[in-house]
Amino acid sequence: MKDLVVDPSIVANLCCGIKHNIILSWKAAPVGFLKLNVDGAMLKNDLIGGIGGILRNSERKQLDIFFEPIRQGPPILDELLALKYGLEAFSNLNSGLNMQLIVECDNKVAVEWILNPMKFPSSFVSLVRIIAELIRTKNVLLRHILRVCNVDADVLAKKGIG
Repeated sequence: MKDLVVDPSIVANLCCGIKHNIILSWKAAPVGFLKLNVDGAMLKNDLIGGIGGILRNSERKQLDIFFEPIRQGPPILDELLALKYGLEAFSNLNSGLNMQLIVECDNKVAVEWILNPMKFPSSFVSLVRIIAELIRTKNVLLRHILRVCNVDADVLAKKGIG
């Protein structure tokens, strides 16, 4: 612990890149892929929320963004709606691009529900099935990332709140 105080670069090394297979900063998609980062945000009273996302290519070029307000609901709903909206937008955009997609979301529960259909509650069954079907039919790679890697999508989700 004393080394952290003496050498601040140790902290910098922990905050950037990959450490123990945990991604700690946003990375561009590999060549031939697009990357979609999505997020949802909900005000504390759960009465209004927003969703947002950003689609970029392997050169970090922004291809598309979205941000929208959403209705009241539990916080997990905003994450699922962001995934659905982003996947649908990509499906419409990708007709001429023919690229493979990586989707990143900072909500571990939402990602687990999509990847393991036995884990989600019945109240979300139709929404989770729609998202899972979009991922399956479009051969999308879905993965959980840390919130610090999803800052741009978070800003857009908060912009969706208004």
